[in-house]
Amino acid sequence: MSVDDYFKRGYEYFEQNQYQKAISEYEKALKIDPKHYKVWYNMGVAYGMFGEHNKAIECFQKVIDITPKLEEAWYAMALAYGALRDHRKVVENCEKAIELNPQHERAWYNMAVAYGEIGNHAQEIECLKKAVEIDPNNELVKRRLEAAKKKT
Repeated sequence: MSVDDYFKRGYEYFEQNQYQKAISEYEKALKIDPKHYKVWYNMGVAYGMFGEHNKAIECFQKVIDITPKLEEAWYAMALAYGALRDHRKVVENCEKAIELNPQHERAWYNMAVAYGEIGNHAQEIECLKKAVEIDPNNELVKRRLEAAKKKT
């Protein structure tokens, strides 16, 4: 079987919420092509889906090593760190995603959440304002912004 065959099977398992089977297929794909960043990315997401956030981070780091300009890898890394409640790493990785794509609304939002958790409400508000600027119709972000303003 080819890398793409294993990748496709892994994705099919992933879609069925069979994450361990998906990871097994992704591992087979990586034996053929260890620099296939899409396989590393999907494997990281699969690990994250069943709570293996440190393994997810390792996978996303591989993606970044292979394709450092892939904003979604930096964002996925931020989410994994968020699951581990490492808010400073969330900020660091969201900043990198935003550097690559200043219109990455979800990165602005998640960076705001991390700043809020750290207790830096001024930065939280600035990030939320930027997220609202990108998508003025996002009610979740607007509510969070109003709540953050009340904290200061």
